[in-house]
Amino acid sequence: MANKDIHSLIEGYFDATLSIKEEALLKQLLAATQEDTVDICEAKATMGLFATKRKISAKVLAAKTPKKKWNKLKYAAAIVFGVLLDLFLDIDDSSKKI
Repeated sequence: MANKDIHSLIEGYFDATLSIKEEALLKQLLAATQEDTVDICEAKATMGLFATKRKISAKVLAAKTPKKKWNKLKYAAAIVFGVLLDLFLDIDDSSKKI
């Protein structure tokens, strides 16, 4: 692809008129280009390509899912702790009444 095409894709990216395929193509072109014009540097910075220093491929990155088991276990542990604490305090209170 010519440099004119990459600049037109960058313009379309900032105008929010690119399709998903065009945006993926732009990411690939930006990762592969050695040119450092102002608009290319802005597009790289906006798309996060400076921070990652990795090549963009056609693979879709796996979305991170929250750890549901830990969330459930965390709440279960809090409930068990509360019940045990209540049980302990009730035993302590009943011994004082005698």
